[in-house]
Amino acid sequence: MNYRRKKRSQEHDAADRNHSGGSGRAPLDHPMVSSASAELVTTPEALAALVADVQSHPVVAYDTEFIGEESFYPKLCLVQVATPTKLALVDPVPFEQAGTDLGDLFRAIAAPGRTILIHSGDTDIDILRRGAGIEPDGLFDTQVAAALAWMAWPSSLGTVVESLTGYRLGKAHTFTNWDARPLTPAQLGYAADDVRYLHLVWHLLSERLRELGRFDWAMHESREQLRSTAFDPEGQLRRLTRSEPLRPGQLVVARALVTLRYELARRHDLPARVVLPDAAVIELSKRKPTDRSVIGNVSGIPRRIAGEHASDIIDAIASVKGAVPQGYIDQVHADAACLAAGKRLCSDDEWLRACRGPAAQTYPYGNTLVLGRCNDHRSVHPAVEFFGTTDGWIFSELGNACLNQLSNSLARSGDYADCETDEGAFDMMGNLHEWTADPAGTFRGGFYVDTVKNGVGCFYVTTAHNVFHWDYSTGFRCCADA
Repeated sequence: MNYRRKKRSQEHDAADRNHSGGSGRAPLDHPMVSSASAELVTTPEALAALVADVQSHPVVAYDTEFIGEESFYPKLCLVQVATPTKLALVDPVPFEQAGTDLGDLFRAIAAPGRTILIHSGDTDIDILRRGAGIEPDGLFDTQVAAALAWMAWPSSLGTVVESLTGYRLGKAHTFTNWDARPLTPAQLGYAADDVRYLHLVWHLLSERLRELGRFDWAMHESREQLRSTAFDPEGQLRRLTRSEPLRPGQLVVARALVTLRYELARRHDLPARVVLPDAAVIELSKRKPTDRSVIGNVSGIPRRIAGEHASDIIDAIASVKGAVPQGYIDQVHADAACLAAGKRLCSDDEWLRACRGPAAQTYPYGNTLVLGRCNDHRSVHPAVEFFGTTDGWIFSELGNACLNQLSNSLARSGDYADCETDEGAFDMMGNLHEWTADPAGTFRGGFYVDTVKNGVGCFYVTTAHNVFHWDYSTGFRCCADA
């Protein structure tokens, strides 16, 4: 049992000892506040009735209870819903056991034109987004609205209710074993109160905000809050560096590592900070190791992650934005370099898929050529510039180490920030040709002088050289099996 689970169990037991009968108080006496006990929804028939009720109202209060510290996606334990005519608690467990989900309910809540009332609901909205499969567009966050009205930021729901009505809610019951069954009367009572008062709070705050001319501002800020639930590497970096400042070069590595840990956490269904703890990210960013064997010795990295993903971590460190790509390389040595990193050269199909992205675009960034968006527009061949002549002999000197050191020649990875695929790969067009695993000898993508001669955008391909060819323009990119 980890620390947070142990803490949940302790608070769970304490809450039930102190509040064995639920919240212990009658709800606030107000026409907009339901005085009834919440309906516990556990059957398809009851769920269908709730969905129909939600669909009949333009405003719905919504909340969830979940456990978020043991998996990448929070484990949903309860959904709370309040409309003007119904107060319901939906238990997802019997539906999961029956092989069904709560998609109909989530889609009803998130339907276009419906206003969703929440209080500090970033994770709740993430759950709604995944469950509905659509983006909710109507959101009123009562915590945001309260701050714009007059209250301190951030105010709990209990503080907001008391400030508006004088009624004091019972002690919060959030950090408890919400995945235990059966749910206790105390849990059910507190869960119901999380949505019971939101319609009244919405009504009172809306009046105040309209008087202040801030209602539209509150709706806008609530939408911004919804958008901010996406993965935010910059926010993670700010948190990382509060206690451990990093130099600019170290920050570049840290950014690559927090992005990698997000992807690995999603793949393994683990919390991000379990995959790569903050302390490990900081240590790796400072040390910048190049040997896979070092990863297993970094404190805090789980043995499984170190064993399966040491090469991914090394590659993230080596391939960060700002690194100088390797040119002057033939396919044989490119393949050896990938193998040394625990990877391999990309096949033609893999390279093309990575360049075109899930939307199968012509260019890494879309379907319309924008010259200069990638490193693809040098007007003078570097050999002509360096040797000062157009005589044919200069083309036997294309291995000269000075060519890629000229201005406006080879760029660091990510210098052309807009030359990025939807999935985050830089420079798949221009900069350097990239060898693929074709045994006959193929490189793709063009380079900083030419991205059109042998095909447009991602379809640029050169097959005129064998696998031992190299010059200033040849580079490579590695792939790995997920």
